[in-house]
Amino acid sequence: MDTSLAFTIIGTALTILGALFFLFPAAVNEKVMDPLSESAVRPAAALRSVLGGSAIWTGVMALMCRSFPPDQASALLTAYGVGMSLMLVSVIGIKVRNFADEIPYPPIVLFVVLIAVAFYAA
Repeated sequence: MDTSLAFTIIGTALTILGALFFLFPAAVNEKVMDPLSESAVRPAAALRSVLGGSAIWTGVMALMCRSFPPDQASALLTAYGVGMSLMLVSVIGIKVRNFADEIPYPPIVLFVVLIAVAFYAA
């Protein structure tokens, strides 16, 4: 796979995900979390919004690096793969550390696909 295509896939997915988290943090929390107490709704939305901003800048960075030379692109895609692997471990850790009863499957699927794209193109 061409590194430019890999950066486009990763950048687009992370930017869209980040925009949803940033623009609709309370709605995302309602979908992915158990019902929150009234006092926890706003702090949880604030944290989800910050997470969204982080995903946006990471996605935009990938999109801006599409024209990198192959050696540099490979190094950056490897870094993306390692970073997203750490995110995957943290998502799985939600269940392992007893923070939730279930592992949220959509982010696991997303990260597995993006990790595969990153390492395959690297």
